Amino acid sequence: MAIGLIDGLITALIIASNAILSDLSMPLSAAIRISGGSSMVGATSYLVAEYGEKRTDMVRIARHLNPVTLKSSKNRSVQMRILLESILGGSVALSFGFIGAMIPLAFYSLFGMNPLISISVTFIALSLTGLYMGYEAEGSALMWIVALDTVGILMLILGNYLRIFQ
Repeated sequence: MAIGLIDGLITALIIASNAILSDLSMPLSAAIRISGGSSMVGATSYLVAEYGEKRTDMVRIARHLNPVTLKSSKNRSVQMRILLESILGGSVALSFGFIGAMIPLAFYSLFGMNPLISISVTFIALSLTGLYMGYEAEGSALMWIVALDTVGILMLILGNYLRIFQ
């Protein structure tokens, strides 16, 4: 959930920060297309990485336990379960990636293209995600908030410099 939200937020920042900071027009349809593309890339990356990591772990453990089990039919059901779990995780990443990307873009499109509102809402969303990550990881929420907001600032600056959406 958090990975999709974070990915969507920072991807939208880097793609659209020039438009937002320069007060350029962005129709809602463009916001939806950018969010859709961003979430597809993020979900695909998540799916491939998650499946690869779980599959590698399974093979490594199987080799240690019994090298013969790598070819067994029981192994195929475990592989299918790993694939299904990865697809489910990718679907969650897709959904939250879309939501995350829509936060800055929809606020910018719908609320009179006011950059202050869009950027403020984006950093509030990053901070709330940082708070959640601190709680989930049983770590410092403040460190997560500072880290995510710092990444957000860097993406805002980099996106404005790159001028991807004009």
